[in-house]
Amino acid sequence: GECDKLDREGPYQVAIYAYDETGNISKPYLREVSVGPVLKHKAIVIVAGSEDIHPRYQELVGNTKQVYDTLRSEGYNQDDINYMANVSLGDITTRTVTLDNVKVALTTWLQEGMGTQDLVIYLTGSGNKKGWQLNKEEFLAFATLKEWLDDLQNTQLPGPVVVIDEGLESGYLLPALANPPEGKQRIVISSTKQDGPIYQEGEFSNLFWQEIAKAFNVREAFAHIEGALSS
Repeated sequence: GECDKLDREGPYQVAIYAYDETGNISKPYLREVSVGPVLKHKAIVIVAGSEDIHPRYQELVGNTKQVYDTLRSEGYNQDDINYMANVSLGDITTRTVTLDNVKVALTTWLQEGMGTQDLVIYLTGSGNKKGWQLNKEEFLAFATLKEWLDDLQNTQLPGPVVVIDEGLESGYLLPALANPPEGKQRIVISSTKQDGPIYQEGEFSNLFWQEIAKAFNVREAFAHIEGALSS
């Protein structure tokens, strides 16, 4: 069918349902549609560190293949995933992990094409309670990342930002990225709590992205694996 009531540009939540001649109505199917220029859904995958500073760096890079493949299956085009690591991963276009590349990803890259509606950021690799060791020389502090995300959400990103941090001290990212700009949504997920149990790197994401691949949303996927890891 057609609908002529969406007369303003922007995103809409539409409920689609069927009914028969006797008045029976099916369960509605919710879908988001956009009117006007189509903004992209984009993702950034960052594997911080290097083989010199993380003994399992190559393994961590390999683990992110599941992240990349799940994003692709969820409808993200290759050009809509900015993958960063300090070694290559198969035929995936890979940028080195530097402060400049992260900053470009959060600014000009998101503006390419028609712009970006919402953003997923997945982080793993070498980190501590203050931030991420991107390479041997450069460190990305959580406070700097928050400043960049605040600027991004204030100026060009209308939809939510989802940050998924799988590091040994990832629980410290939760308060660091709290309090997004007024009227904006930011979802921050960590693989550990502050001073909580530390799971083997890769264990969290293996379960989380499996749940996303089953068509669960972010909140549902996190609830499922939180129960699995605590049991």
